[in-house]
Amino acid sequence: VPGWQVVGALARDASPGTFPGAIFTEREKFFTSRPDVIIEAAGPQAFAEIGPGALAVADVWTISASALADSRFFDLMEQVGTSHGHRLRLLAGAFSGLDSVAALSALPGAKVELTAGWTDDDGLGPAIRETASARDIVLRHRGVNALAAAAIAGTGLDETRIDYVGNGPPGQRVLAVTASGAGGRFNARSEPSVDLTNGPLMVVGS
Repeated sequence: VPGWQVVGALARDASPGTFPGAIFTEREKFFTSRPDVIIEAAGPQAFAEIGPGALAVADVWTISASALADSRFFDLMEQVGTSHGHRLRLLAGAFSGLDSVAALSALPGAKVELTAGWTDDDGLGPAIRETASARDIVLRHRGVNALAAAAIAGTGLDETRIDYVGNGPPGQRVLAVTASGAGGRFNARSEPSVDLTNGPLMVVGS
């Protein structure tokens, strides 16, 4: 991208690859490389581990909104961002329409309902069907980062309900949102393809 330069990546393995920059295995050395933006693409566990340190040195873009379902981590990230003047941006990954959800939720009486259909990549996981708060679903199930971002953009993790279905063909993913309120109604549905080696390719593209 014109005007931008890759400083490096933080990874567990520094073996040679195709990454167009330095690879750091020590987070402090990575942070002292003075990036302007850090993009987290390693998942919720990694985000929970490196998020506060990353936000202390730069703006952070993350695909792992579900980590913010932990209210202590959410509060910590808010404190770090405020004290250091950096912003956290939630990337939609395999979804879209977060701006519409946010717009409707800024008006009184908004309601946001989400649907997640997710299966183990081998299709052998147990069948699950439940409806609960976005916070509850996100804390207990994988594959719902995008819906965590939609909940945070909208009415919040506790006020948003997710209808979660954990069965179906191998590798199937379905993410859907319905937002309604004084400003109207918005619907979106995403069915990302899943590569068994690289994961959801729409997330990779995001």
